[in-house]
Amino acid sequence: MQKSSHWCVALGLSLVLMLMLLLPLGCEDDDAPDAPDFEPVTSACIEPLQGPVGADWPEVVVGQAGCDDSGPGTEATPVCHFAEAISRLPDAPGIITIADGIYRLEDHWEEDRGSFAVSRPGTKDAYFVIRAAEGAHPVLVGSVALDGSDFEDAGDGLYRADVSHMVRDTKGLWTTDGSRMAHIMETRDGVRSHAKVADLVDPSTWTKADADGTGCDSDNVGCYIYVRLGADLNLATTDFEVSQGHFTGAIGSTFMVMRGLTFRFTQPTAAYFENAHHVLIEDCDFGHNANSNDNSYSVQVWSSQGAILRRNKAFDSRYWGGAVNSHGLTFMITGDATPVWACDNEVFDIIGHGISIKGGVSNLHVVGNYIHDVGNGIHVSASRCHWKGCDEHHYPGGAWVIHENTCERCGNGVYFPGIHDSPEFVFPSYVFNNLFVDCGSGVSIAKTSPMPLLRNNLFVGGDKGLHLNGSGDTTQWADLWLDRGLDSNYNLFSECASSIYVTANWSGAERAMTLDEYRADYGDEYGVEAHSLEADPLLDVDHRPGPGSPALNAGDPSVYRDVSSVHMGIFPRD
Repeated sequence: MQKSSHWCVALGLSLVLMLMLLLPLGCEDDDAPDAPDFEPVTSACIEPLQGPVGADWPEVVVGQAGCDDSGPGTEATPVCHFAEAISRLPDAPGIITIADGIYRLEDHWEEDRGSFAVSRPGTKDAYFVIRAAEGAHPVLVGSVALDGSDFEDAGDGLYRADVSHMVRDTKGLWTTDGSRMAHIMETRDGVRSHAKVADLVDPSTWTKADADGTGCDSDNVGCYIYVRLGADLNLATTDFEVSQGHFTGAIGSTFMVMRGLTFRFTQPTAAYFENAHHVLIEDCDFGHNANSNDNSYSVQVWSSQGAILRRNKAFDSRYWGGAVNSHGLTFMITGDATPVWACDNEVFDIIGHGISIKGGVSNLHVVGNYIHDVGNGIHVSASRCHWKGCDEHHYPGGAWVIHENTCERCGNGVYFPGIHDSPEFVFPSYVFNNLFVDCGSGVSIAKTSPMPLLRNNLFVGGDKGLHLNGSGDTTQWADLWLDRGLDSNYNLFSECASSIYVTANWSGAERAMTLDEYRADYGDEYGVEAHSLEADPLLDVDHRPGPGSPALNAGDPSVYRDVSSVHMGIFPRD
């Protein structure tokens, strides 16, 4: 293939901005880093550095049946509380094993912190583990339960339950089957707050207010949760979950492993990791999370080089303000010293972002995930300034390697936002062998984003295949993206309303194009999509190209290591 001017740009970032983020945050060297070099990949997720769990490592079992906090902490006689288990394991290596059961985290939090903290720095050969017992499926619940008998008739079709006994301002309310009740809010002095009861008009909505139905303090004294029931809700048979807090996974716990845990009804996140380098989070299930005036995250991974999130499930994370700050698996300020990986996860039912960022995330590998029914499936990062300001330090973004993911029914499959602040700290990314099904846009690229390389992708159904989003005051057509280095080829478009779509400005200048129309306008000058196709890919039920598929052996093999041919789509090789 003819490589673009930025195809030699990066995976393995070896920047000198920070050393594993352990240097002082006020680093003075803020020169723009060199663009890293791309290296062809294999199909697989990276294997973690952690060695096997030691047979002789100290272990404490947490359970419910027959538990005793003064007992031995064994499978036969587990301890009852996480705090007790943690206190017995002051250093790594150590293992907390959690037996089957439903654990209400309010019974385990430390001094009303809304979480319990684990800080156990380890090494790849001696690390801390929090895991489900073999064959067990423990559920950690960050909520307080209410049943129908807790509610009284408040008139006008409303019901209310006294929440004066709750410690924290609640951010989310669900029925116990996982159906989210929609929160109604109002803005007071620029802060998102609980709405007045008079604003509960629609069924299956809720707010928190005092006995008069107006304001209510966060300490919950004299407060009630008010609900307007939907037609299908019966208080006599319905229980509710009122979110109160979360589980903190690791702060400074290098090489920690979290495995096989299920989280429900949490706020503002299920699990939080900071400066937890090479943390491994696998086979966990994060569902039903909420936040109010700030971001809602299924999982937060902050300043954690070398983190791996694999084979997890994340869904239903929402904040009161809507899509923009509703997140699934979320990263911030990481990846510039050691690559970060998100592999083989399922993320869904999030009105905002599936695999997303809060800025300053570089060198993230997004591989083999199934992302569906979200706003933006994969939200690629910009740079981020130090909290003291951009003059203090910049954390780079971009150089993401995104391949073999399925994005289905997403607003945007992969979204490249506009870069307005220090674009020299944001690198081009690489998007290849993905499948986009029935998305608003398969790949959407803002005009100020560093131009990605796109290869071997399948765009099936939906509105726009490749969306060149030039929204702004100045009218810009596709040559702007092409002049800035957009390199897209060897892709297949099938039954998209438009294979290529240009939004030229805010005022409505736009153009929908077939592949032939795009080539007719730009092919002579730029050679656009020279090896791309508009055809039925003939996929089977698993999205594998079947016999006679035009995707077979039609891809660009240079993105993979040591191969001479690849297929288009999420199965690059037989």
